[in-house]
Amino acid sequence: MGLMEPLNGTQTHELSPMALAALGSLAQGPSPRQTFNPGIVNRLEREAFVEEYDMPNPYKTKAKTVRGLRITEAGRQRLQQARPAGRW
Repeated sequence: MGLMEPLNGTQTHELSPMALAALGSLAQGPSPRQTFNPGIVNRLEREAFVEEYDMPNPYKTKAKTVRGLRITEAGRQRLQQARPAGRW
């Protein structure tokens, strides 16, 4: 028996408007990972549009750092392709 094929086949769909909005937000500056929908983060990480890193904690808690996301060069290029006349 061979390997199972994903339910959606091998097709990768375009980024959703919410995923593009998340990229646009990250283009303005890094943000804590938890501020974004986990499914969107998963998709952006799989396509190497964002990278995860430890950032100073912006919240009033005892933890000194939280996991943050920042846009990669591939993410900036993808955002430029999707940007209709200066949006984001």
